[in-house]
Amino acid sequence: MEAKRRVPQACEACKLRKVKCNGEQRCQQCTHLDLKCIYPQPKPKASRRQQQRGRVISQYRQQTAPANHVRNPPTSHPGSGASGQPDASPSGSDTTDSPHTFAVPVQPPIPRPAIHHRWPSAPDVLSPSAFAASPANTTSTPGSTQYEASYFNVPFFLDLLSDYEESVYPPNPIILASDVADKIHRMDHDLDQESLAFVYAFAGVTLNLTFIGPKHTRDISKRITSLITEAIRLRGPVFPGQPISIQRIMISFFLHNCLMTLRDKDTAFYYMREAIALIQTLKIDDPEEMSKMSLSDRAVRQRLHWLAFIQERYMCVLDYRPATMPLLATLPEPDTMIPSNIQEYFIQIIRLFRLMDEEFLHNWLDTGNHHSVSTITSSWIEAKTRELDLSAFDPVRDSIQQAMSSPANGDYSYHHHSSGWSLLNTMQQADLLITRHWMQTLIWRMALSKALLHTDEDDQNLQDPSSPLVSHPSPLSLLLPVRLSQQLRHLASTISKEAIEVHGSGIVQKLFELTDTIADVVIHIPAATQTETKQRVHDFLFLLEFVFTFPNLDETRARILKGKLERLRELFPTLCGNVNTPVAAGNDGV
Repeated sequence: MEAKRRVPQACEACKLRKVKCNGEQRCQQCTHLDLKCIYPQPKPKASRRQQQRGRVISQYRQQTAPANHVRNPPTSHPGSGASGQPDASPSGSDTTDSPHTFAVPVQPPIPRPAIHHRWPSAPDVLSPSAFAASPANTTSTPGSTQYEASYFNVPFFLDLLSDYEESVYPPNPIILASDVADKIHRMDHDLDQESLAFVYAFAGVTLNLTFIGPKHTRDISKRITSLITEAIRLRGPVFPGQPISIQRIMISFFLHNCLMTLRDKDTAFYYMREAIALIQTLKIDDPEEMSKMSLSDRAVRQRLHWLAFIQERYMCVLDYRPATMPLLATLPEPDTMIPSNIQEYFIQIIRLFRLMDEEFLHNWLDTGNHHSVSTITSSWIEAKTRELDLSAFDPVRDSIQQAMSSPANGDYSYHHHSSGWSLLNTMQQADLLITRHWMQTLIWRMALSKALLHTDEDDQNLQDPSSPLVSHPSPLSLLLPVRLSQQLRHLASTISKEAIEVHGSGIVQKLFELTDTIADVVIHIPAATQTETKQRVHDFLFLLEFVFTFPNLDETRARILKGKLERLRELFPTLCGNVNTPVAAGNDGV
Protein backbone atom coordinates (compact mmCIF):
# COMPACT_ATOMS: atom_id res chain seq x y z
CA MET A 1 0.00 0.00 0.00
CA GLU A 2 1.03 3.59 -0.56
CA ALA A 3 1.01 4.28 3.18
CA LYS A 4 3.49 1.46 3.68
CA ARG A 5 5.86 2.34 0.86
CA ARG A 6 9.53 2.41 1.76
CA VAL A 7 12.28 4.28 0.02
CA PRO A 8 15.99 3.47 -0.17
CA GLN A 9 16.95 6.83 1.31
CA ALA A 10 16.20 8.91 4.42
CA CYS A 11 13.98 11.95 4.45
CA GLU A 12 15.54 15.44 4.50
CA ALA A 13 15.11 15.93 8.26
CA CYS A 14 16.61 12.55 9.18
CA LYS A 15 19.51 13.13 6.82
CA LEU A 16 20.29 16.46 8.43
CA ARG A 17 20.09 14.95 11.91
CA LYS A 18 22.03 11.81 10.95
CA VAL A 19 19.45 9.51 12.48
CA LYS A 20 17.80 6.36 11.16
CA CYS A 21 14.73 6.96 8.98
CA ASN A 22 12.09 4.20 8.66
CA GLY A 23 11.16 5.45 5.17
CA GLU A 24 7.43 5.80 5.78
CA GLN A 25 5.42 8.59 4.18
CA ARG A 26 5.71 10.48 7.49
CA CYS A 27 8.61 8.81 9.22
CA GLN A 28 8.74 8.08 12.91
CA GLN A 29 11.41 10.70 13.64
CA CYS A 30 9.51 13.54 11.94
CA THR A 31 6.28 12.48 13.61
CA HIS A 32 7.98 12.58 17.02
CA LEU A 33 9.50 16.03 16.51
CA ASP A 34 6.57 17.48 14.56
CA LEU A 35 8.65 18.15 11.44
CA LYS A 36 7.65 18.17 7.79
CA CYS A 37 8.72 14.86 6.29
CA ILE A 38 10.13 15.50 2.80
CA TYR A 39 11.96 13.00 0.54
CA PRO A 40 14.13 15.03 -1.85
CA GLN A 41 16.57 13.79 -4.41
CA PRO A 42 19.71 12.30 -2.83
CA LYS A 43 22.33 14.90 -1.91
CA PRO A 44 25.90 14.57 -0.68
CA LYS A 45 26.14 14.19 3.06
CA ALA A 46 27.14 17.38 4.85
CA SER A 47 29.82 17.27 7.52
CA ARG A 48 28.63 17.96 11.05
CA ARG A 49 32.00 19.09 12.30
CA GLN A 50 31.97 22.36 14.25
CA GLN A 51 28.15 22.40 14.19
CA GLN A 52 26.33 23.25 17.38
CA ARG A 53 23.75 20.78 18.65
CA GLY A 54 20.25 21.74 17.59
CA ARG A 55 21.45 23.91 14.75
CA VAL A 56 20.26 21.65 11.95
CA ILE A 57 16.77 21.34 13.41
CA SER A 58 16.56 25.11 13.84
CA GLN A 59 17.61 25.61 10.21
CA TYR A 60 15.19 22.99 8.96
CA ARG A 61 12.27 24.57 10.82
CA GLN A 62 13.04 27.94 9.27
CA GLN A 63 13.29 26.42 5.78
CA THR A 64 9.98 24.58 6.01
CA ALA A 65 7.94 27.09 8.03
CA PRO A 66 5.61 29.54 6.20
CA ALA A 67 7.19 32.88 5.44
CA ASN A 68 4.84 34.83 7.71
CA HIS A 69 4.92 32.52 10.70
CA VAL A 70 7.62 31.20 13.02
CA ARG A 71 6.44 28.67 15.53
CA ASN A 72 8.17 28.14 18.85
CA PRO A 73 9.57 24.64 19.21
CA PRO A 74 8.98 22.45 22.21
CA THR A 75 11.82 22.70 24.71
CA SER A 76 13.10 20.46 27.44
CA HIS A 77 15.58 22.88 29.01
CA PRO A 78 15.61 26.62 29.63
CA GLY A 79 18.78 26.88 27.64
CA SER A 80 17.03 25.72 24.51
CA GLY A 81 14.50 28.06 22.98
CA ALA A 82 13.63 31.67 23.45
CA SER A 83 10.38 30.99 25.24
CA GLY A 84 11.76 28.80 28.01
CA GLN A 85 8.47 26.86 28.30
CA PRO A 86 8.20 23.20 29.33
CA ASP A 87 8.63 20.52 26.70
CA ALA A 88 5.38 19.86 24.89
CA SER A 89 6.62 16.95 22.82
CA PRO A 90 5.62 13.38 23.67
CA SER A 91 7.95 11.27 25.74
CA GLY A 92 9.53 8.03 24.67
CA SER A 93 11.86 9.29 21.99
CA ASP A 94 13.38 6.59 19.83
CA THR A 95 16.49 8.58 19.03
CA THR A 96 19.80 7.10 19.95
CA ASP A 97 20.98 10.25 21.75
CA SER A 98 19.79 11.81 25.00
CA PRO A 99 17.00 14.42 24.68
CA HIS A 100 18.30 17.54 22.97
CA THR A 101 17.20 21.15 22.99
CA PHE A 102 16.95 23.40 19.99
CA ALA A 103 17.05 27.17 19.56
CA VAL A 104 14.99 29.27 17.17
CA PRO A 105 16.00 32.91 16.58
CA VAL A 106 12.82 34.54 17.90
CA GLN A 107 13.15 38.17 19.00
CA PRO A 108 13.29 39.96 21.34
CA PRO A 109 14.59 37.15 23.59
CA ILE A 110 18.16 36.16 22.78
CA PRO A 111 18.49 32.54 21.62
CA ARG A 112 20.53 30.37 23.92
CA PRO A 113 23.03 27.72 22.96
CA ALA A 114 21.82 24.17 22.79
CA ILE A 115 22.84 22.26 25.90
CA HIS A 116 22.76 18.50 25.85
CA HIS A 117 22.29 16.41 28.95
CA ARG A 118 25.33 14.17 28.92
CA TRP A 119 27.31 16.01 31.57
CA PRO A 120 30.05 14.76 33.87
CA SER A 121 29.28 14.83 37.58
CA ALA A 122 29.63 18.15 39.39
CA PRO A 123 32.83 17.21 41.27
CA ASP A 124 34.47 16.27 37.97
CA VAL A 125 33.42 19.58 36.46
CA LEU A 126 35.03 21.52 39.30
CA SER A 127 38.28 19.60 39.15
CA PRO A 128 41.11 21.34 37.25
CA SER A 129 42.34 17.94 36.15
CA ALA A 130 38.96 17.30 34.57
CA PHE A 131 39.32 20.52 32.58
CA ALA A 132 42.63 19.40 31.16
CA ALA A 133 41.21 16.02 30.21
CA SER A 134 38.09 17.42 28.61
CA PRO A 135 37.91 16.86 24.84
CA ALA A 136 36.39 20.32 24.54
CA ASN A 137 39.72 21.82 25.50
CA THR A 138 41.23 20.64 22.24
CA THR A 139 38.41 21.61 19.93
CA SER A 140 36.97 24.90 21.15
CA THR A 141 38.26 28.40 21.48
CA PRO A 142 39.13 29.66 24.97
CA GLY A 143 36.29 31.41 26.73
CA SER A 144 33.65 30.51 24.17
CA THR A 145 30.18 29.64 25.41
CA GLN A 146 30.17 26.42 23.40
CA TYR A 147 33.37 25.41 25.19
CA GLU A 148 31.54 25.44 28.51
CA ALA A 149 27.85 24.91 27.80
CA SER A 150 27.81 21.12 27.96
CA TYR A 151 29.10 21.16 31.55
CA PHE A 152 26.60 23.60 33.04
CA ASN A 153 23.87 21.31 34.31
CA VAL A 154 21.67 21.35 37.39
CA PRO A 155 24.08 19.28 39.55
CA PHE A 156 26.91 21.65 38.61
CA PHE A 157 24.97 24.69 39.84
CA LEU A 158 23.62 22.95 42.93
CA ASP A 159 27.13 21.94 43.92
CA LEU A 160 28.06 25.63 44.19
CA LEU A 161 25.32 26.58 46.66
CA SER A 162 27.31 25.88 49.82
CA ASP A 163 30.24 27.93 48.51
CA TYR A 164 27.85 30.74 47.61
CA GLU A 165 26.39 30.72 51.10
CA GLU A 166 29.84 30.76 52.71
CA SER A 167 31.81 33.14 50.47
CA VAL A 168 29.45 35.19 48.28
CA TYR A 169 26.34 35.85 50.34
CA PRO A 170 27.98 37.40 53.47
CA PRO A 171 29.38 40.46 51.64
CA ASN A 172 26.38 40.48 49.25
CA PRO A 173 23.41 39.64 51.51
CA ILE A 174 20.64 40.16 48.99
CA ILE A 175 19.43 36.87 47.44
CA LEU A 176 19.29 33.87 49.76
CA ALA A 177 20.85 30.56 48.80
CA SER A 178 17.42 28.94 49.11
CA ASP A 179 16.07 31.30 46.45
CA VAL A 180 19.01 30.49 44.19
CA ALA A 181 18.36 26.77 44.70
CA ASP A 182 14.74 27.26 43.64
CA LYS A 183 15.85 28.91 40.40
CA ILE A 184 18.31 26.09 39.70
CA HIS A 185 15.67 23.39 40.23
CA ARG A 186 13.41 25.16 37.72
CA MET A 187 16.06 25.37 35.01
CA ASP A 188 14.69 22.33 33.20
CA HIS A 189 11.10 23.53 33.36
CA ASP A 190 9.75 27.08 33.43
CA LEU A 191 12.62 29.40 34.37
CA ASP A 192 12.58 32.74 32.56
CA GLN A 193 15.67 34.06 30.76
CA GLU A 194 16.55 36.71 33.34
CA SER A 195 16.46 34.16 36.16
CA LEU A 196 18.56 31.79 34.07
CA ALA A 197 21.03 34.62 33.48
CA PHE A 198 21.20 35.11 37.25
CA VAL A 199 22.04 31.43 37.74
CA TYR A 200 24.97 31.74 35.33
CA ALA A 201 26.16 34.94 37.03
CA PHE A 202 25.80 33.26 40.43
CA ALA A 203 28.00 30.40 39.27
CA GLY A 204 30.61 32.78 37.86
CA VAL A 205 30.96 34.85 41.02
CA THR A 206 30.95 31.76 43.23
CA LEU A 207 33.80 30.18 41.27
CA ASN A 208 35.56 33.54 41.36
CA LEU A 209 35.47 33.81 45.15
CA THR A 210 36.03 30.16 46.05
CA PHE A 211 38.63 29.01 43.52
CA ILE A 212 41.33 31.26 44.91
CA GLY A 213 45.10 31.11 45.01
CA PRO A 214 46.64 28.19 43.11
CA LYS A 215 43.16 26.78 42.46
CA HIS A 216 42.30 29.78 40.26
CA THR A 217 43.81 28.25 37.14
CA ARG A 218 43.54 29.34 33.53
CA ASP A 219 40.72 26.84 33.06
CA ILE A 220 38.81 28.34 35.98
CA SER A 221 39.20 31.80 34.45
CA LYS A 222 37.89 30.50 31.12
CA ARG A 223 34.96 28.94 32.90
CA ILE A 224 34.17 32.18 34.75
CA THR A 225 34.46 34.16 31.51
CA SER A 226 32.11 31.74 29.78
CA LEU A 227 29.57 31.88 32.61
CA ILE A 228 29.41 35.66 32.78
CA THR A 229 29.35 35.95 28.98
CA GLU A 230 26.35 33.64 28.89
CA ALA A 231 24.73 35.62 31.72
CA ILE A 232 25.10 38.83 29.72
CA ARG A 233 23.70 37.19 26.59
CA LEU A 234 20.71 35.64 28.34
CA ARG A 235 19.83 38.68 30.40
CA GLY A 236 19.29 40.93 27.41
CA PRO A 237 18.36 44.63 27.49
CA VAL A 238 15.69 46.39 29.53
CA PHE A 239 12.65 46.95 27.30
CA PRO A 240 10.16 49.82 27.63
CA GLY A 241 7.82 49.29 30.56
CA GLN A 242 9.82 46.35 31.93
CA PRO A 243 10.01 46.40 35.76
CA ILE A 244 13.46 46.34 37.33
CA SER A 245 14.08 43.27 39.47
CA ILE A 246 16.57 42.80 42.28
CA GLN A 247 18.03 39.75 40.55
CA ARG A 248 18.83 41.85 37.45
CA ILE A 249 20.72 44.28 39.68
CA MET A 250 22.62 41.44 41.33
CA ILE A 251 23.61 40.10 37.91
CA SER A 252 25.35 43.43 37.31
CA PHE A 253 27.10 43.27 40.69
CA PHE A 254 28.28 39.70 40.08
CA LEU A 255 29.58 40.65 36.64
CA HIS A 256 31.43 43.57 38.22
CA ASN A 257 33.04 41.27 40.78
CA CYS A 258 34.22 38.74 38.21
CA LEU A 259 35.51 41.36 35.77
CA MET A 260 37.59 43.02 38.49
CA THR A 261 39.34 39.70 39.11
CA LEU A 262 39.77 39.21 35.36
CA ARG A 263 41.43 42.68 35.30
CA ASP A 264 38.89 44.29 33.01
CA LYS A 265 38.40 47.35 35.19
CA ASP A 266 36.62 49.50 32.62
CA THR A 267 33.92 46.94 31.90
CA ALA A 268 33.68 46.18 35.63
CA PHE A 269 33.09 49.88 36.30
CA TYR A 270 30.38 49.91 33.62
CA TYR A 271 28.42 47.10 35.27
CA MET A 272 28.82 48.66 38.71
CA ARG A 273 27.37 51.94 37.41
CA GLU A 274 24.64 49.98 35.62
CA ALA A 275 23.65 48.39 38.92
CA ILE A 276 23.53 51.83 40.55
CA ALA A 277 21.30 53.21 37.79
CA LEU A 278 18.91 50.28 38.22
CA ILE A 279 18.87 50.69 42.01
CA GLN A 280 17.97 54.36 41.74
CA THR A 281 14.80 53.41 39.86
CA LEU A 282 13.62 51.50 42.95
CA LYS A 283 13.26 54.76 44.98
CA ILE A 284 14.83 53.23 48.08
CA ASP A 285 15.45 56.69 49.52
CA ASP A 286 11.73 57.53 49.28
CA PRO A 287 10.08 56.83 52.68
CA GLU A 288 6.60 56.81 51.16
CA GLU A 289 7.52 54.13 48.61
CA MET A 290 9.35 52.04 51.21
CA SER A 291 6.45 52.21 53.67
CA LYS A 292 4.32 50.21 51.22
CA MET A 293 6.62 47.18 51.54
CA SER A 294 7.02 44.51 54.17
CA LEU A 295 9.87 44.78 56.66
CA SER A 296 11.86 42.05 54.91
CA ASP A 297 11.45 43.64 51.46
CA ARG A 298 12.49 47.03 52.83
CA ALA A 299 15.55 45.56 54.53
CA VAL A 300 16.66 43.82 51.32
CA ARG A 301 16.41 47.04 49.35
CA GLN A 302 18.22 48.99 52.04
CA ARG A 303 21.07 46.46 51.98
CA LEU A 304 21.08 46.69 48.19
CA HIS A 305 21.50 50.47 48.37
CA TRP A 306 24.38 50.18 50.84
CA LEU A 307 26.03 47.46 48.77
CA ALA A 308 26.08 49.82 45.80
CA PHE A 309 27.34 52.65 48.01
CA ILE A 310 30.25 50.54 49.30
CA GLN A 311 31.22 49.21 45.87
CA GLU A 312 31.12 52.63 44.25
CA ARG A 313 33.03 54.44 47.02
CA TYR A 314 35.80 51.87 46.81
CA MET A 315 36.05 52.24 43.02
CA CYS A 316 35.96 56.04 43.27
CA VAL A 317 38.86 56.09 45.73
CA LEU A 318 40.79 53.51 43.73
CA ASP A 319 40.43 55.24 40.35
CA TYR A 320 39.79 58.85 41.41
CA ARG A 321 36.27 58.89 39.96
CA PRO A 322 33.28 60.95 41.13
CA ALA A 323 30.52 59.15 43.04
CA THR A 324 26.80 59.14 42.28
CA MET A 325 25.34 56.98 45.06
CA PRO A 326 24.16 59.07 48.03
CA LEU A 327 24.34 58.13 51.68
CA LEU A 328 21.17 56.49 52.92
CA ALA A 329 19.71 58.19 55.99
CA THR A 330 19.47 54.95 57.98
CA LEU A 331 21.21 51.63 58.35
CA PRO A 332 19.38 48.54 57.06
CA GLU A 333 16.55 47.43 59.30
CA PRO A 334 17.10 44.17 61.21
CA ASP A 335 16.01 41.23 59.09
CA THR A 336 15.27 37.86 60.62
CA MET A 337 15.70 36.25 57.20
CA ILE A 338 19.51 36.48 57.36
CA PRO A 339 21.89 35.08 60.01
CA SER A 340 22.92 37.45 62.80
CA ASN A 341 26.65 37.20 62.02
CA ILE A 342 26.05 38.24 58.39
CA GLN A 343 23.87 41.13 59.52
CA GLU A 344 26.58 42.21 61.98
CA TYR A 345 29.35 41.95 59.39
CA PHE A 346 27.44 43.93 56.77
CA ILE A 347 26.54 46.69 59.24
CA GLN A 348 30.18 46.97 60.33
CA ILE A 349 31.28 47.37 56.70
CA ILE A 350 28.66 50.08 56.24
CA ARG A 351 29.90 51.90 59.34
CA LEU A 352 33.39 52.00 57.85
CA PHE A 353 32.45 53.12 54.36
CA ARG A 354 29.94 55.77 55.35
CA LEU A 355 32.95 57.77 56.55
CA MET A 356 33.48 58.39 52.84
CA ASP A 357 30.91 61.14 52.66
CA GLU A 358 30.85 63.88 50.03
CA GLU A 359 33.44 65.94 51.88
CA PHE A 360 35.78 62.96 52.19
CA LEU A 361 35.58 62.21 48.47
CA HIS A 362 36.01 65.88 47.55
CA ASN A 363 39.16 66.07 49.64
CA TRP A 364 40.48 62.79 48.28
CA LEU A 365 39.97 63.77 44.65
CA ASP A 366 41.66 67.12 45.32
CA THR A 367 44.77 65.73 47.04
CA GLY A 368 46.76 66.10 43.82
CA ASN A 369 45.55 69.65 43.16
CA HIS A 370 47.38 72.12 45.41
CA HIS A 371 45.34 75.06 44.09
CA SER A 372 41.94 73.58 44.91
CA VAL A 373 39.86 74.51 47.93
CA SER A 374 39.65 71.62 50.38
CA THR A 375 38.69 71.16 54.01
CA ILE A 376 41.73 69.06 54.90
CA THR A 377 42.93 70.47 58.22
CA SER A 378 44.49 68.95 61.31
CA SER A 379 41.15 69.06 63.10
CA TRP A 380 39.38 67.39 60.15
CA ILE A 381 41.98 64.60 60.05
CA GLU A 382 41.64 64.01 63.79
CA ALA A 383 37.84 64.10 63.61
CA LYS A 384 37.77 61.55 60.78
CA THR A 385 40.12 59.30 62.72
CA ARG A 386 37.89 59.46 65.80
CA GLU A 387 34.91 58.68 63.58
CA LEU A 388 36.78 55.68 62.19
CA ASP A 389 37.55 54.46 65.71
CA LEU A 390 33.92 54.77 66.72
CA SER A 391 32.67 53.01 63.61
CA ALA A 392 34.99 50.10 64.24
CA PHE A 393 33.79 49.51 67.79
CA ASP A 394 30.02 49.96 67.80
CA PRO A 395 28.01 46.69 67.84
CA VAL A 396 25.22 46.44 65.34
CA ARG A 397 22.42 46.20 67.88
CA ASP A 398 23.43 49.43 69.62
CA SER A 399 21.29 52.38 68.67
CA ILE A 400 22.87 55.37 66.96
CA GLN A 401 22.44 57.40 70.15
CA GLN A 402 24.28 54.81 72.23
CA ALA A 403 27.04 54.65 69.66
CA MET A 404 27.58 58.40 69.63
CA SER A 405 27.52 58.68 73.42
CA SER A 406 29.90 55.78 74.11
CA PRO A 407 33.56 56.77 74.58
CA ALA A 408 36.03 55.71 71.93
CA ASN A 409 38.45 53.07 73.09
CA GLY A 410 41.96 54.48 73.01
CA ASP A 411 43.64 51.14 72.33
CA TYR A 412 43.10 49.11 69.20
CA SER A 413 43.23 45.37 69.72
CA TYR A 414 42.79 42.51 67.34
CA HIS A 415 40.37 41.05 69.89
CA HIS A 416 37.49 43.42 69.29
CA HIS A 417 35.67 44.76 72.36
CA SER A 418 32.32 44.93 70.62
CA SER A 419 29.97 42.14 71.63
CA GLY A 420 29.01 41.78 67.98
CA TRP A 421 32.62 41.17 67.01
CA SER A 422 32.51 37.71 68.56
CA LEU A 423 29.76 36.75 66.11
CA LEU A 424 32.06 37.19 63.12
CA ASN A 425 34.21 34.47 61.59
CA THR A 426 37.85 35.02 60.63
CA MET A 427 36.98 35.81 57.02
CA GLN A 428 34.73 38.66 58.12
CA GLN A 429 37.18 39.90 60.76
CA ALA A 430 40.05 39.95 58.26
CA ASP A 431 38.05 42.08 55.83
CA LEU A 432 37.05 44.58 58.52
CA LEU A 433 40.56 44.91 59.95
CA ILE A 434 42.33 45.33 56.61
CA THR A 435 39.67 47.75 55.38
CA ARG A 436 40.07 49.80 58.56
CA HIS A 437 43.88 49.96 58.16
CA TRP A 438 43.44 50.91 54.51
CA MET A 439 41.10 53.75 55.43
CA GLN A 440 43.60 54.96 58.04
CA THR A 441 46.22 55.28 55.31
CA LEU A 442 43.77 57.18 53.08
CA ILE A 443 43.26 59.76 55.82
CA TRP A 444 47.02 59.83 56.48
CA ARG A 445 47.79 60.42 52.79
CA MET A 446 45.38 63.34 52.67
CA ALA A 447 47.17 64.86 55.67
CA LEU A 448 50.49 64.26 53.92
CA SER A 449 49.26 66.08 50.81
CA LYS A 450 48.69 69.22 52.92
CA ALA A 451 51.95 68.93 54.91
CA LEU A 452 50.09 68.37 58.19
CA LEU A 453 52.18 65.46 59.47
CA HIS A 454 54.85 65.70 62.13
CA THR A 455 57.01 63.64 64.45
CA ASP A 456 56.93 63.71 68.23
CA GLU A 457 58.62 61.99 71.11
CA ASP A 458 56.29 59.01 71.00
CA ASP A 459 57.27 58.41 67.37
CA GLN A 460 60.88 57.98 68.36
CA ASN A 461 60.16 55.14 70.78
CA LEU A 462 59.68 51.75 69.21
CA GLN A 463 56.81 49.87 70.76
CA ASP A 464 57.28 46.34 71.98
CA PRO A 465 57.40 44.13 68.85
CA SER A 466 55.93 41.25 70.85
CA SER A 467 52.64 43.19 71.19
CA PRO A 468 52.33 45.10 67.98
CA LEU A 469 48.67 45.97 68.36
CA VAL A 470 48.82 47.88 71.64
CA SER A 471 49.79 51.39 70.58
CA HIS A 472 47.37 53.82 68.99
CA PRO A 473 49.50 56.20 66.91
CA SER A 474 48.48 59.78 66.26
CA PRO A 475 46.67 60.25 62.92
CA LEU A 476 49.09 63.12 62.22
CA SER A 477 52.20 61.06 62.90
CA LEU A 478 54.64 60.63 60.05
CA LEU A 479 55.27 57.12 61.31
CA LEU A 480 51.67 55.90 61.42
CA PRO A 481 52.19 53.51 58.44
CA VAL A 482 55.14 51.95 60.27
CA ARG A 483 52.91 51.17 63.24
CA LEU A 484 50.28 49.80 60.88
CA SER A 485 52.90 47.51 59.34
CA GLN A 486 53.38 45.84 62.72
CA GLN A 487 49.64 45.39 63.13
CA LEU A 488 49.32 43.99 59.62
CA ARG A 489 52.17 41.58 60.21
CA HIS A 490 50.44 40.33 63.33
CA LEU A 491 47.18 39.98 61.40
CA ALA A 492 48.83 38.06 58.54
CA SER A 493 50.43 35.73 61.09
CA THR A 494 47.23 34.94 62.98
CA ILE A 495 44.56 34.73 60.25
CA SER A 496 44.72 32.24 57.40
CA LYS A 497 45.60 33.51 53.96
CA GLU A 498 42.42 31.94 52.59
CA ALA A 499 40.31 34.08 54.95
CA ILE A 500 41.85 37.14 53.29
CA GLU A 501 41.99 35.90 49.72
CA VAL A 502 38.31 35.01 49.58
CA HIS A 503 37.47 38.73 49.35
CA GLY A 504 38.89 38.86 45.84
CA SER A 505 40.90 41.52 44.07
CA GLY A 506 39.66 44.35 46.30
CA ILE A 507 41.42 43.11 49.41
CA VAL A 508 44.65 42.56 47.44
CA GLN A 509 44.49 46.16 46.20
CA LYS A 510 44.13 47.38 49.79
CA LEU A 511 47.11 45.30 50.91
CA PHE A 512 49.16 46.65 48.01
CA GLU A 513 48.40 50.26 48.91
CA LEU A 514 49.22 49.61 52.56
CA THR A 515 52.53 47.92 51.70
CA ASP A 516 53.46 50.62 49.18
CA THR A 517 52.78 53.40 51.71
CA ILE A 518 54.79 51.58 54.37
CA ALA A 519 57.71 51.24 51.96
CA ASP A 520 57.70 55.00 51.28
CA VAL A 521 57.92 55.77 55.00
CA VAL A 522 60.71 53.25 55.59
CA ILE A 523 62.66 54.68 52.64
CA HIS A 524 62.21 58.40 53.30
CA ILE A 525 61.96 58.74 57.10
CA PRO A 526 65.06 57.58 59.03
CA ALA A 527 64.55 55.59 62.20
CA ALA A 528 65.88 56.82 65.52
CA THR A 529 67.80 53.64 66.29
CA GLN A 530 69.36 50.75 64.43
CA THR A 531 66.99 48.38 66.20
CA GLU A 532 63.97 50.26 64.93
CA THR A 533 65.43 50.37 61.42
CA LYS A 534 65.81 46.61 61.47
CA GLN A 535 62.24 46.18 62.74
CA ARG A 536 60.81 48.43 60.03
CA VAL A 537 62.68 46.69 57.23
CA HIS A 538 61.77 43.22 58.47
CA ASP A 539 58.09 44.16 58.76
CA PHE A 540 58.11 45.50 55.22
CA LEU A 541 59.86 42.42 53.84
CA PHE A 542 57.34 40.17 55.56
CA LEU A 543 54.40 42.09 54.08
CA LEU A 544 56.07 42.24 50.67
CA GLU A 545 56.46 38.49 50.54
CA PHE A 546 52.90 38.05 51.82
CA VAL A 547 51.37 40.32 49.18
CA PHE A 548 53.30 38.56 46.41
CA THR A 549 51.59 35.27 47.30
CA PHE A 550 48.26 36.59 45.96
CA PRO A 551 47.63 35.76 42.28
CA ASN A 552 45.46 38.87 41.94
CA LEU A 553 48.50 41.14 42.27
CA ASP A 554 48.96 42.46 38.74
CA GLU A 555 52.30 43.04 37.03
CA THR A 556 52.23 46.83 37.36
CA ARG A 557 51.80 46.78 41.12
CA ALA A 558 54.29 43.95 41.48
CA ARG A 559 56.82 46.03 39.56
CA ILE A 560 56.20 49.03 41.84
CA LEU A 561 56.86 46.98 44.97
CA LYS A 562 59.98 45.43 43.44
CA GLY A 563 61.24 48.95 42.77
CA LYS A 564 60.77 49.83 46.44
CA LEU A 565 62.69 46.70 47.43
CA GLU A 566 65.59 47.69 45.17
CA ARG A 567 65.67 51.11 46.82
CA LEU A 568 65.79 49.50 50.26
CA ARG A 569 68.66 47.29 49.13
CA GLU A 570 70.61 50.42 48.25
CA LEU A 571 69.86 52.04 51.61
CA PHE A 572 70.21 48.97 53.83
CA PRO A 573 72.48 46.47 52.05
CA THR A 574 73.18 44.49 55.23
CA LEU A 575 69.46 44.01 55.92
CA CYS A 576 68.19 43.48 52.37
CA GLY A 577 71.26 42.47 50.39
CA ASN A 578 70.61 38.75 50.65
CA VAL A 579 66.84 38.97 50.20
CA ASN A 580 65.64 37.40 46.98
CA THR A 581 63.29 39.42 44.82
CA PRO A 582 59.85 37.88 45.36
CA VAL A 583 58.12 36.32 42.40
CA ALA A 584 54.44 37.11 41.98
CA ALA A 585 52.26 34.05 42.41
CA GLY A 586 50.59 35.05 39.17
CA ASN A 587 47.23 33.96 37.94
CA ASP A 588 47.74 31.98 34.78
CA GLY A 589 44.11 32.41 34.05
CA VAL A 590 44.08 36.15 33.62
